[in-house]
Order: sequence, then C-alpha cells, then structure tokens
Amino acid sequence: MSTTRRFWWFSAVALILTLVTVGFIALLFWHQLTLDEKNIFFEVVKARFIYFFGAGFILLLGLGLILDGIFHLYILPIKRLTEEIQIILSVNPSRRISEEGGQWFVEVASLLNEWADRMETLQHDVDEKIGLVRTEIEEERNIFAAILSELPQGVMICNAEGQILLYDKQTRQFFEAEPESSGPDLSCRPGHFIGLGRSIFGVLEKNRIVHALDEIAFKLDRNEADVSSRFVIVSPAGNLITVEVVPILDACERICTGFALILEDITGRMEKEAKIDGLFQGLTTGIRTSLAAIRSAAEAMIAYPNMEKEKRERFQEIIHHESLTIGDRVNDAASKYSSRLLGRWPRTRTAACDFVEGVKRQAQAKLGIQVEIQGEHLEAWIELDTYSALLAMLFLLHRLKDHAFGEEREGGSGRPGKQQFSLALGKEDGFICLDIHWPGPPVSMETLNQWDAETLSVNNELFLLPLGEVIRHHDAELLPLPGKKDVGIAALRLLFPEAQVVEGKRLRTPLTFGPGSRPEFFDFDLFDHYGQDSDMDDRPLRELPFTVFDTETTGLDLRGGDEIISIGAVRIVNGRLLKEDIFDQLVDPKRSVPPESTRIHGISPEMLKSQPPIEQVLASFHLFAEGTVLVGHNAAFDMKMIQMKETAAGVRFTNPVLDTLLLSAAIHPAQENHHLETIARRLGISIMGRHTALGDAIVTGEIFLKLIALLEQTGIHTLKEARTLSQKTFYARKRY
Repeated sequence: MSTTRRFWWFSAVALILTLVTVGFIALLFWHQLTLDEKNIFFEVVKARFIYFFGAGFILLLGLGLILDGIFHLYILPIKRLTEEIQIILSVNPSRRISEEGGQWFVEVASLLNEWADRMETLQHDVDEKIGLVRTEIEEERNIFAAILSELPQGVMICNAEGQILLYDKQTRQFFEAEPESSGPDLSCRPGHFIGLGRSIFGVLEKNRIVHALDEIAFKLDRNEADVSSRFVIVSPAGNLITVEVVPILDACERICTGFALILEDITGRMEKEAKIDGLFQGLTTGIRTSLAAIRSAAEAMIAYPNMEKEKRERFQEIIHHESLTIGDRVNDAASKYSSRLLGRWPRTRTAACDFVEGVKRQAQAKLGIQVEIQGEHLEAWIELDTYSALLAMLFLLHRLKDHAFGEEREGGSGRPGKQQFSLALGKEDGFICLDIHWPGPPVSMETLNQWDAETLSVNNELFLLPLGEVIRHHDAELLPLPGKKDVGIAALRLLFPEAQVVEGKRLRTPLTFGPGSRPEFFDFDLFDHYGQDSDMDDRPLRELPFTVFDTETTGLDLRGGDEIISIGAVRIVNGRLLKEDIFDQLVDPKRSVPPESTRIHGISPEMLKSQPPIEQVLASFHLFAEGTVLVGHNAAFDMKMIQMKETAAGVRFTNPVLDTLLLSAAIHPAQENHHLETIARRLGISIMGRHTALGDAIVTGEIFLKLIALLEQTGIHTLKEARTLSQKTFYARKRY
C-alpha cells in the first residue's frame, strides 16, 4: 500500500475512534442526567440548534484542515521526495528537488540537492572515462558499419527469425517504389519501411527465403564449398535484382544463427547482354543467308564448268555482291559491339598531370622508354577511363619508337638520348593538349590511319578495341604537329575536352568513426533475441519494437467533424530511438482548417491541398506500424481519431497501445502535472519541434525510453504489467 493511502486510512481510523470516544462519553453523560435535566437539555438544543450544529461542523472542518495540512506539508512532500530521488538516480542526474514543505523537509531537500551536485560531478568524471573506453571498443564496429553503408551492392543481415539486423542505403534504394506519375506524392511509401527489427518477409517472398535456406542446409550437410543460394526478384521500380543468401553460423559452425542477403541490380547488365545477343543473332542470320547464296553459286559453277559465259558472270556477281554484304554486316556489327564494349568502361574525372605521370612510369616499366615531362604544372582535369587511355598512350609510344628509331635499334645500340620522348601539357579554347615530341621523322596521316585501325596490344596486354575507338570514346582527337624540323624534332598532339565540374554530382565524403557515428540502420544486438516468444504481453519492454506516434488535427471535437491533418511517427527497436526510421505525412482533411488551429501547429490550408487523403495515409501508416506496440501521449485521443477512419481506409489497428501520460501518472502519482512539456522537463529531455506530429512523437519516444527505466525500478518489466499499471490511474477513466 502506498504512503498516501496509508495516511488516509490512518486518518479515517483516527477520526472514527475519536467520534466513537466522544459518543461514548456523551452516552455516559446522558445516562447520568435526571428526567428534568434531559427535558431542559432538549429544550436548549431545540432553541439553539444552529449553534450546536455550527460548533460540530467547525470541529470536523478544523480536524480535516489539520489532516490536509499535515498531508501536504509532510506526507505528500515525502512521496514527491521519493519520486524526485528516483528520477535523479535513474534518468536525470541534473534534476533537483523543489525545496518546499515543512522546515525539516526543506533542510532535507537542500542536503539532498547538495549530494546530487557531488554525485553528478563524480558521474561526469566516470562517464568521461567510460566514453574513452567505449570509443576504443566500438571503433572497429563503427568502421565496419560506415564502410558497409557505402558499398555499391545492397547488404542485409537477418537473424534466424527473419528480423533485419543490418541494412545499407543501397538496399533501401532497391526497394523504393517509383512514385506514380499521377496523384499525390506520398512520401512514406512501402519501400521506406525497411528497418531494424522489421521482418524481411515484408519485402521478400517468404517461400523464396525458406527455399534458399533449405538449399543451404542441404549444402552444409554435404560439406560443399559453396553454401550460398541465389535467386532473382523484380524490385518495386521494375529492376532485376539478384539476391544471394549466405548463412551465418555460430562459433561451432553447426547452428545457423542468421543469414546475409547480398543484392545487386543487374538490369543494365541484362539489357546490354540482350542487345549484344541480338546483335550476334542478327549477324549470324545475315551471314548464314549470304553464305547460302555464295555456296549455291559456287556449287553451280563447280558442277557445270562449261556453263555459258552469261550464267557464269551472273553467279560471279552473286558471289561478289554477297561477299560485300557479309563485309558490311561484319563491319556494322563490329562498330556496334565496340560501342557496347566501351560502355562497360565509364570515364572518371582525373587530373591531367596525374595521367601524364602515370604514362611516364608505365612507359619506363613496360616498354623501357624514357619519357620527360616538360612545362609547368597545369591545373586541369580530363574525363578518362584511365586503363584504356593509358594503354592507348603506351601503344602509341611503342609505335612511335618503331617508326622513329627502327627495328634494328630497339636493342639499345643507338644513343640513349635519341630514344627519349617528351610530353607537354597545355590548354587551348576549352581543350587540354597533350603533345608528344621525339627526335626523328614525323608521322604521316596515312600511318596514323593505319595505327587508328589497329587493336591495342602492349606486351602481353590485349584490349579488344582499336586505337581509334578508344580515342573517340574519350571524345579526343589525334593530330600531327609541325614539330621542329630544323633540329629534327617531330610531334603529335592529343586533344581532350576539359572536364567540367557537374553541380549536384554525388561526392564521396570522409567516413567518420568516432562515438555517435554508428549508423541508425545497424544493430547486431538483435541477434540475442533468437527464439523469442511471439506473445508480446509476456516479453520485456526493452526487447519489444515500438512505434511512437502523434497526430495533428483541425480541432479537438471528434464528433463535430474535426479531421487529422498530419501523422508523425518514429520507431524504437532494441531500446534505441531510430530517427532515421520515421513516418511524416501531411493529410488533406477535405475541409477548412481553423486559424486558431494553424496558430498552434503551423499547418496552413495551402500546405494540405496537394496531400493524399486520410484513407491512403492511414493504410501506409498501418504498414509502417505493423508488428509493433503503439506509444503515444494521451493516446486515447489519437487512437479514437484513427479508429473513426479505419473502415474507410480498409485497415484495423490491433496493435497493443501504451500511453506515456498514464505511465507517468502511475510512476509519479505525487506529481500534479503530466503534460508532455512538464514530463520532458522533469526527465531532462530537450523539446524541439513542439506541436508538430513528428516533433512530438520524437519527444514522446525519448520520454518513453526513460519511463521504461523507471518502470523497471518499480518492478514493472513486461508489456502486460505496464498496461495493467496504466489502467489503475485516474486519467485512464477519461473517454473520447
């Protein structure tokens, strides 16, 4: 029994005993009176009844005031003192006790506040030391998570029950549905509902995962080297995605504790391969037709060697025509194939000076050619596929060496100085000029055209495309220069377009691995929840997933036509508030918004005109909150608004519901105020975005996490216990 109840029970018993004692004394006094005295007493009471009644009323009132004063000066402050100390010890060390009440209570509160100051200072020192140790412990974990978030492939890790423990940005992009061309833009589409603690079966068909895991189990039993399983899905955007399932085993490598999914978009690759297949199929069909005509003509000429001259000439014309047709088709196919091949080597923005330095190093290492870089450092950028461009330069230098010095001098019999090339960078009219100079004869256009058609080959490295295709792939041009004929110096010039900085292009930023850098979409602690009972009531609060939500409305009259105009929510998983996993959507109420409501939440009618209706938003929110416990502040109001629209939306919210208002009142019954701002201030929580649905939901979520710690101190651990405690408060009797 609480202190307050004990006090009032004691007061009631004391009052009853007092009245019984007074009544007993009055009864003894009455029996000692004579009959005449009793008659006189009745006459006096009858004549002066108002005085006797007033005296009794004042006596009882005075007794009540005395008890109430004792309660507010001593009993209630003691209860508040207990609650305040509990808050200081558990969730808000900066909280200080209000020095109100009796004199001795004020003295005790003052001493406790002084003790709290010292404890906070000591705790701050301890936290600093713990923070240093924690930074070292989590460094490797954060490095892994941060790097994983930048991988081009999508990665998801799930526990044995299919709960998502980790996912990256690429995975979310794979499952984001493309917005419809018509209709309102609903920002919270199902693709956004990949999150920690959610089931993988919400985005991938369960039968496929089960089949893949069965296949993996079969491979594990046979000790096969490759124990992964692969299948292909179609994303909401219509792209082809390969999914590779890889098991995660325990330390003994016998029990599967989870699985990893590696996702890759193969749409572009499949399209290119389909085009190449079509290209070769068309080439094969065309050549087969022409070869059939040539074969028929040749067989006829062989079978009839003495045929007439006209017929022979006609057959020869057929052979000649079909030969030309085959040549044209082969050339056309080669051209198209080369363009497909070049598409596999994208160009990247490269410093021109770095490229020239690379040419110098590779020419010496692979060809034994000395290259000197002339001129000053040029700050310029070009777009290159560095591999094919470097190979083209080496091929060009190799041909120039053969052309300038001859085959007989490649062994080094000539003077070393004469076999040296020089490279110079310049800039002209938006182009980067790369000039090659060498001592020897110049190169004619006929020779350049021959090199242009040759396939790139340097030592043992072979590139499947000719020099000219690679140059054109870079939008470049190879030109002869006059050189310096008087001293026997020849020159060639390569012109590259200068690369421009594209606004809005995604740039790689440095990864941070310090405290707090751990991504929101990463929580391996969920591995420990393997085999949990699906019954939420008996599970600990810290292990449950929660959806903390709030609504903004046109007004407070539920039955008078007021409507929801905004729903905001944030998820809590494994005791963490996931601010990356949110739902924030405005709603078109199909009615006017009163100015007094706009002054509170700042949502004007103009902001709602292009927004989706409540039926569409509620269906999306139902999917977002699926499988979680709903949490709200004064949640009865919000749930009533939602329930009134369930039929129209075609959904039904059967989630368990917890209310931070009721929980706060149950934990701190001595506190007079349980408004959201008051609770937040009491628990040491900063308020931002007040009176916006998402802002209030985030504040409510932070409050709820601290209330869980306070509930555990009072012996409340499971969802069922928390719901039972909530129903005992006065606020739980309120109905909407």
